[in-house]
Amino acid sequence: MFKRLNPQATLTLSFWQNDMDDVIFRQTNVFTLVTNYQNIDRVRSRGIEFIGPCQGYWSLP
Repeated sequence: MFKRLNPQATLTLSFWQNDMDDVIFRQTNVFTLVTNYQNIDRVRSRGIEFIGPCQGYWSLP
């Protein structure tokens, strides 16, 4: 994680990874509403998260 502080804003950038063993994966078909379950040996998830201030024209209504 990297964090930058200054008087006007705090910016944070995070990189993450998650390894899981013996996962049960669930998937639902939106057209038939049938749900299927599948055993998966190993799952690896990776991601990046950016957190920063939202001001001016970037603000949500």
